[in-house]
Order: sequence, then structure tokens, then C-alpha cells
Amino acid sequence: MRIDYQTWIDVIKDIEDYIPKLLQACDSISELFYENMDDERWSIFGQLLDGFENLYKSLYMTVEDAKDHCPKLYEQLNTLVDRFPKQFIMLQAELQVENFVGVGDLVKYEWSSLLADVMNTIKETVKNE
Repeated sequence: MRIDYQTWIDVIKDIEDYIPKLLQACDSISELFYENMDDERWSIFGQLLDGFENLYKSLYMTVEDAKDHCPKLYEQLNTLVDRFPKQFIMLQAELQVENFVGVGDLVKYEWSSLLADVMNTIKETVKNE
């Protein structure tokens, strides 16, 4: 066991607080891709990518700790965490071919859906523990 139960719960609560902010950012930042991108817009998008990466790292560690603290959450969350690298690859593919509408759609629909699934899984599983 890497961390105690209360610390783990605190991390889970921080993740629960962070995901709605990312969801809101997905909604507004995705709209940037439906117009011409400039340096400022790319910078904002870069911040969103940093947010995705930070969440992924936090979730990855949280899943490992869930093995000890909440096996049911481990099973459900592990599947969702495995989707993150695939989402990054899809995003990178659209960026490489400069399909910016595709990037906007991925952020608006795919990433938002994944984040909502993670949030709902955490809320439902942890509250029933």
C-alpha cells in the first residue's frame, strides 16, 4: 500500500473537483478550432493538453492505489484510464493532417465523454463504498 485510505480519498476528491473544470475548458476551447488558429489559441490549447496529461497521470496513480482501497473502482477506472493514450493518439493524428475541425470535434465530444465517464465512475463507485 503506497498511501493511506484518507489520503487516497483526498486525491479522489481533488480529481472530482478538477474534472468539471476540464469539461468546461473542453467546451470552450473546442470552439477555437472552428475558426482560424493563431498563437494565442494554440497556447490555450496547449494548456488544455497539459490539463489532460496531468489528469491522466493522477488517474494512473489513483488506479494503482484503488487496488488496495477500492477494488471495484480499480476495475472500472482502469478501463477508462486505458482510453487516454488512444485519445492522445487520435488527437495527434488529426493535428498532423491539420484537420482542425476534427481536433475541435475530438475535444468537444470524445474527450468530454471520456472525462464525464471518469467523473461519473468515481462519484458512483466511491459514494457506494
